[in-house]
Amino acid sequence: MADTKKKLNPAVEKCINALQSAQNDSEKMAALFLVTKVVKGSKLGRESKRALFAAIGFKFIMRLLNAPASPEVPSTLYKSVALNVLTAFCSDPEIAEHPEMLEAIPTFLSVIESCDEGNEDDDQLLMVVSESYHCLKCLASVEKGRKALVNAGAIERLTSLYATQSFNSDEALEIIARVGSALGPRTWEKSPDGFADLLQRLSCQFEADQTDQKFEVCGLIAGIVPTCNQTPEQLEAVGWPHSILKGLTDILTSKITEKQRNPALRLASVMLTTLGVDWIIKTSEEGPEAYQFLILLVHLSCIEVRMCLEDRSMDKIVQNDDLIGACYAIIETTVRFMAGNHFENLDEKQKEQVFNSLKGAFWAILGFISLVQKEAVKNPEKFWDNRKKMLACASVRCLAAWLADESASMKEEIFKHLPFILALVFETFQDDEYNLSPENQVLAEVGKCTDPLMPEVLVVLLPALCHFTAEERGVNMLLDSGGEEFLQRFLTHNWSVYKNLQEILERRKRPKKPKKATKAVEDDECPLTDSELQRTLGRLGVAIMNTCNLFINIIVLAPEIVASNPIFQQIMRWSFNALPLLSNTQDDLPLLSNISSLGLLLLMHLTKKAIEGKEMGDKLSPEEEFLSSQLISGTDNAAFRFAKCVVRFVWDAHLPDESQSPPDLILTSNYRSTWNEIKEMWFLSLQTTGSLLETLPWLADFCAESGFLDALIQNISAAYRSKIDATVLSAYEDLFVAAAKSTPNAATIIKTKGAALAKSHHLRTLIRTLKEIELEAK
Repeated sequence: MADTKKKLNPAVEKCINALQSAQNDSEKMAALFLVTKVVKGSKLGRESKRALFAAIGFKFIMRLLNAPASPEVPSTLYKSVALNVLTAFCSDPEIAEHPEMLEAIPTFLSVIESCDEGNEDDDQLLMVVSESYHCLKCLASVEKGRKALVNAGAIERLTSLYATQSFNSDEALEIIARVGSALGPRTWEKSPDGFADLLQRLSCQFEADQTDQKFEVCGLIAGIVPTCNQTPEQLEAVGWPHSILKGLTDILTSKITEKQRNPALRLASVMLTTLGVDWIIKTSEEGPEAYQFLILLVHLSCIEVRMCLEDRSMDKIVQNDDLIGACYAIIETTVRFMAGNHFENLDEKQKEQVFNSLKGAFWAILGFISLVQKEAVKNPEKFWDNRKKMLACASVRCLAAWLADESASMKEEIFKHLPFILALVFETFQDDEYNLSPENQVLAEVGKCTDPLMPEVLVVLLPALCHFTAEERGVNMLLDSGGEEFLQRFLTHNWSVYKNLQEILERRKRPKKPKKATKAVEDDECPLTDSELQRTLGRLGVAIMNTCNLFINIIVLAPEIVASNPIFQQIMRWSFNALPLLSNTQDDLPLLSNISSLGLLLLMHLTKKAIEGKEMGDKLSPEEEFLSSQLISGTDNAAFRFAKCVVRFVWDAHLPDESQSPPDLILTSNYRSTWNEIKEMWFLSLQTTGSLLETLPWLADFCAESGFLDALIQNISAAYRSKIDATVLSAYEDLFVAAAKSTPNAATIIKTKGAALAKSHHLRTLIRTLKEIELEAK
């Protein structure tokens, strides 16, 4: 204790001595006035503040806060002293999360509710209300505080306070917004109807008001909308989205100043991010006119981006990061929306206007990224601060959304900056890894984590990277950045999370068994609702597929790296273990097709390396020797289970439809609904399987013994040749040719049953192969 006191400010020591020597509550209250002066009048460190607060004691503060009035002293005085002390200390997260502080939430709310129209002239009461709001805002800034506010029913009471327009009631909305920024729709768990009631009130006020207060309400609504707990169906039946659209249209189609335009753009950004473009389209007229306001928003956002980024210093740019981020969100959301068929709904003039606006904005964004790169290279240690890094990442993310579908338009310029972009993105991923809670780090090591590692900038960049790594220089840049290691960690962590969340969702769908409550307890550990789980699973699935595509590009364009880098053995092992956990259902097929192709390509390259190495007399490491011998001999159980799943994936795609005349070879129902998504990977899996038949005799024997080759021959034979897609028939023919050259079991089936098929369906390559085999046998 003596050592601690030596480190404390002398004024703090004096306060602590006064508090500890106080003989009664009156003396302690007198010491409190000295404490608040010291805390508010000097810059004290965290340790000094905590030492002071410990000397005061929570129990004494709470006693003052709940003290009844007496003839001599009104209760407001006690509350004023207590709250004065709490406001001085509760900005410290440790104090804000103290259990007794959380238990005081109803008291803070009662103090605020005690101020009505009859006593708004009481200055001391108004000060107490302001300090109560301050304490609640501090609680809303920490995790335990946010949860305690929801559980204590504070959100409903805060909503009511705003509805009555009592003193400082705008602060009630700020507290709700702070809670909502972390909890989202879960903010309204204790008052499900509260969101709709509050938004209806705010939106009507926003639409009707034609004074400067309209712009203040803009900011209030922007803080609340992200907590939306209504389904798309419910949103269609309520009026607040339309009222906000009407209010924004009034602002953005009028002659306004920059200070008036910026809040409107921020609100539009929040609405688009939360509700999507349907918010505009479904509440507008049909035809190209429905898109008019969206086009206006994009145009204004693109102009704002150019004004903020072009010919500005870094410091000037960063000062507008909030507005730039809002404009980015509008641009990103619109680009994704237009990536579908919606762009075709615009007339030619609208298309030209949107494209030119976007192109100008993206060149400005690329120019800013170039500026960031130059300054970071000049002074890598001192350049970065959190705001610059966040704006740089937001700029890359916005640009990546465009490049996902328009990679050719800026390709050469992007390649110049790609190494820097990769370095920035992977550094962000490392930051997220480092910031995983200790508990989640432990869970991640054993594959039980439910917290994704999905930095938005990396997730959005992945589709664009798939385009750029279709070229050798793109692959080289990715490898030079160490990207394969980061992506391997990204892939394996998020796959583990994907499976864990999928299991939780499946458990929740099962009928409950009252006697066994353990499962329910496990479910409660995941705070996500079912709809949130499904959205998270969808995002994880797409990210995993894009990562598989990146690795496939590396394997195809840099096979020598695959053969020498142990990371790729780990990825192959991952694919062996992951594929059997998926099924040939509509939901799983896209993911299954990508993992199948990735695993097969790695298996082909690594076994090829081992075989060629032996033929050349190269010495393999003990690990490589063991791995290759198991893979080639078929004694690797994981590889065998993987191969079974691959064969089933290829096998289940087609069936003959003999109800047609002439008979057709059609896609099965699950494959038909996802074919556009999976066909490329299906062909790649079929082709690679054929390439492996001669290398891996056990795989050829399995294809023969499982009935796979028989079934394919039978299915194709049952269909009329002209009714079979030529590409599909050619792919199957290549497989039959490979099988004919493999093990005796597989070759016999092709010779005895495939020969007739080759003649009836004019499979010339197969006919020629069978003749060559026959000649060799003679």
